[in-house]
Amino acid sequence: MVAAASLEPAAAGVARNTDMDALTALRNGLQDPDGALKSWDTTLVNPCTWFYITCDGDNRVIRLDLQKKNLSGTLAPELGQMDRLQYLYALCPSLSPHAIFCL
Repeated sequence: MVAAASLEPAAAGVARNTDMDALTALRNGLQDPDGALKSWDTTLVNPCTWFYITCDGDNRVIRLDLQKKNLSGTLAPELGQMDRLQYLYALCPSLSPHAIFCL
């Protein structure tokens, strides 16, 4: 019983780190000329305080709302590791020839 109780917080910490790692990889692959993602501070415990992020009661990311933020770049494959992500809102009115993804 003690072993099971000690594993739960570690598992939750790993999940939060996975979310943060995925979001950091996303941010690193995007051009953000207007500084929309400057609140994405990786020194925080989890990304739930970052702008454009919604988390569930377990502090896991369930929604990214990056519409109309003048972002462009590539989608990070690490986003696939965010197992609770339900919504990714993005708007791309026109793709430039060099942008794989724009928001």
